[in-house]
Amino acid sequence: MLNPPIESLVKKVNSKYALVIATAKRARQIVATRRQNLLDTRKAVTVALTEILEDKVKVVRPDETNKADKRGRMGNGDMADRTQGAQDGL
Repeated sequence: MLNPPIESLVKKVNSKYALVIATAKRARQIVATRRQNLLDTRKAVTVALTEILEDKVKVVRPDETNKADKRGRMGNGDMADRTQGAQDGL
């Protein structure tokens, strides 16, 4: 059994995938600063998960408007554009 329980963590973040990304980012931050504070012997991922569960870390998801803007820049015919480029020998 994992500690903290995954079910509790997913409820905080609403997505397993967002949980993985948030945990990885926080764990990297912990590792980067841990060299200064060597007293904590727990693994960085465990510390990150515990912080998420205890609401010490806030997971911010991008706005839906930002996603729409990114999709708009890619163009509606993204696959068609790649197919056309392949036919032209590009």
